[in-house]
Amino acid sequence: MHVLRLPVLLLTTCVAVTAAAQDPIATQQEARRAELQRTGVAAPLTLWPVRLLGRADANVADALGLVLEKSGMPSLETAGATFDAKDLAWEAIPAAFGAHVKENAGKGGVPAATWSLYAELLGTPKSGPKEVRFVVVDASGELVLVDRQTPEDATFRRTAGADPDPLGCVTCVGERLFELAGWKKVAGGVRDGRFAALWEKKSGAPDRKERAAMQQRRAALRDGLAEASFVVFEPVCRQPTEVDGPRFATAVQQALACKHATAVAVAPEVAPSPNQQKRLYDLAAAMKARLQKEPAAAAYALAVDCAFDADGKRGYVNVVVLTKAGELVLAEFQNDQHALFQKFAPKGLADGEKLAVALLQKALR
Repeated sequence: MHVLRLPVLLLTTCVAVTAAAQDPIATQQEARRAELQRTGVAAPLTLWPVRLLGRADANVADALGLVLEKSGMPSLETAGATFDAKDLAWEAIPAAFGAHVKENAGKGGVPAATWSLYAELLGTPKSGPKEVRFVVVDASGELVLVDRQTPEDATFRRTAGADPDPLGCVTCVGERLFELAGWKKVAGGVRDGRFAALWEKKSGAPDRKERAAMQQRRAALRDGLAEASFVVFEPVCRQPTEVDGPRFATAVQQALACKHATAVAVAPEVAPSPNQQKRLYDLAAAMKARLQKEPAAAAYALAVDCAFDADGKRGYVNVVVLTKAGELVLAEFQNDQHALFQKFAPKGLADGEKLAVALLQKALR
């Protein structure tokens, strides 16, 4: 009996010794995590450039800042430096990032005495997101949180899987940060947050004075809609499709009950951007330039830019209306995160035109 029990006793002892040796590290990390939880959404957090397509991207970090700000975090900063992950395996990243934060805290645009977050987004535009991962360390570089999400995980499917672009991926980071930190989102988020203002500036959105002027122009169009005339540019659709300008112009005239809606040449194309508002206002700027060079042969000009997946689950539509001289009247957009888009679930240009018309009707109601 003693011969049989001895190995069991030795094994049990070894397991206990190993667990005891690991406990201090795990206990210390749990204490740091508990401190983050106690501090709550007011925790000062520095966001480092997010690694995307093999390079650090500060714009994606700003998008993460917007997501976290909307969830109620008011004390966010961005690092004025970059963490170079090089070719390190993910398992080595937490320690390397922690050492980098500790070494650079308070230097070169790196805030001191804050928590720091570094994220990586894996995948390509063709394949879509494959993995979203991040690490949080404290001011001394000690590990607080580390997480990896793949299509096997519910949060990934709800965020990056449903919205497979950088914004959807950083939304996944934000969701997991709140889940792991044990925080609750603040209703309404941060009012007049710096990241919201920064994102709006990047998008080229009109300032307060111009928005007030747009409201007046929109009201004038709404009041005089029955006598209004439009030139309707053929939509720009980012997929192989058959454009039918007259079809769209007819749909606009019928839906708005305006005097005239005449199809003209295709609308100007704008550069792709992960910031849909930027794409929207780039379209408005391109239309303004065209109309200032060649005024429309009608009181108003309408242009649409859109793209859709064949299943109708993903895509966007941007709609702008300007006066014949190029003054912006309205700029509206929808994507797969909006109720109207989900209602129409456009699978191609004809469906997208119906969504654009519905968006116009709503804007001019």
